[in-house]
Amino acid sequence: MQCYPFSFEQDFSLTEECMKGFSSISLEKASHGRPVFIYLWHENGLGIKIQCVMHDLDSRLEVGSLIFKKTENNYNSLVVINLPNCFNGKLKLEKLLYVDENSIVESGVAMTTSTGEEMVIVSGAFPYTIEISIAGFNQDFEPEYPLTTYKRELINPS
Repeated sequence: MQCYPFSFEQDFSLTEECMKGFSSISLEKASHGRPVFIYLWHENGLGIKIQCVMHDLDSRLEVGSLIFKKTENNYNSLVVINLPNCFNGKLKLEKLLYVDENSIVESGVAMTTSTGEEMVIVSGAFPYTIEISIAGFNQDFEPEYPLTTYKRELINPS
């Protein structure tokens, strides 16, 4: 079985970052209008930059996984969208796994608040894009596969 885990450009714990909560997000879009970077911001201006990388699993099957990088906020170049206050505390974190007979790909994350609100970040339907779904966020959501396709694996119980 071939495994394609999340990639981290620095040594840090995604669980620890999610335990701090997030106050806002930013999106960077490609010329076709789909997001290629998502930034999750802590109140202190530090955050996580997330992007998608593609893996060839078969001759006609390509599946995305996520890359995480710590970053500092640059309000000059990004539009910042405030998150509901419920995301600014400890978050339960789950991996979204694409699983077939030969491969496991860590394709997304789901973060759930103590009140049950959920934010999903997953590889997009277009190659190298990334999608985000949050209740009340008016962004078209086009994941690579329907969310019911992914197996969920708990990373931390919050």
